[in-house]
Amino acid sequence: MSSRLTLRAKALSFSFFLTEAGLTSNIDFEGCTGTEAARVEVRAWLDRLGELTAPMTGAEVVIESIFEPRKERLYRVRMRLTMRAAVVAVAPDHPNNGPHEDIFCAIRNGFRAARRQLESYQKEHPAAADAADPPVPPVPPVPPVTGT
Repeated sequence: MSSRLTLRAKALSFSFFLTEAGLTSNIDFEGCTGTEAARVEVRAWLDRLGELTAPMTGAEVVIESIFEPRKERLYRVRMRLTMRAAVVAVAPDHPNNGPHEDIFCAIRNGFRAARRQLESYQKEHPAAADAADPPVPPVPPVPPVTGT
């Protein structure tokens, strides 16, 4: 039985690659079963951060379930966003990142706190935001070979 739980826990660690931004992100669930809907919501919130994520090179998002006897189950989100110049951490004790009984509200709270953290990071490190890699010009197509 314990090996089954270990395999299930490993399966809940979900990794995906954002090809547009060129970064690897991990979404982990602790104390609860991860759902595809929650993963999609996290991806949508990462996209909503827009230009604030330009200097980001990696992201780790953990959704954890807090269960206390005789109380409702609460969810909270913690994040570690790796930027070019530093790491932006959004801890569960952040004033805007309170636990919530709805997993989607907890995700919203976490990403709103992340937005505020990223905005302050951008003010502290303006050069890091401007140092984004310039766009690579497209490679011209190879002309067809006309041969003999």
